[in-house]
Amino acid sequence: MSSQAADQAKRKWLIFLIFAPGIFFIVYWLATQTGDRSGVPTVKLPTQYALLGEQVNFNGERYAVRGGKNIFTDTVDLANNVAVAEPGRVFVGLALITDATVDRANVQVIDGQGRTYSPLDVSKTIVVRNFGLQGTESHLYMFKVDSGPEYYFIRVNGDALLTWRFDNSYKK
Repeated sequence: MSSQAADQAKRKWLIFLIFAPGIFFIVYWLATQTGDRSGVPTVKLPTQYALLGEQVNFNGERYAVRGGKNIFTDTVDLANNVAVAEPGRVFVGLALITDATVDRANVQVIDGQGRTYSPLDVSKTIVVRNFGLQGTESHLYMFKVDSGPEYYFIRVNGDALLTWRFDNSYKK
């Protein structure tokens, strides 16, 4: 093998080593792009709802959902730390006032685009401290939602009659 052929082979390997990782990265990046929340399931927006703070009678029980001094915040003070919502997200704190038993898994927030959010598993004291709610309510919930929609719904037990609407007071 001549020295010219060896130099040419070295040049080809060098070019391959330079461009192969870039080509692999581009192919990998294109294969993993899913678009903006294209995989997030959505639900149909409620057509029947009460406004935040209104009382609803259902199966002999009274239900009401209300907010505290503030409903939306982008930072949450924890016992020894501060949690900050990522860009485009915000924390929501609400109280459900009822004597009925409500399973935490059966409460959800629905945004104006039909995306659903489950409550975060946090202690009552965190919700009380950050949203100005009273600690005497037995059902306090905190959610992390997108900050973009104009309005949200909170639905209890998946029932259309137990749905309240509240506007996005965080959006600037």
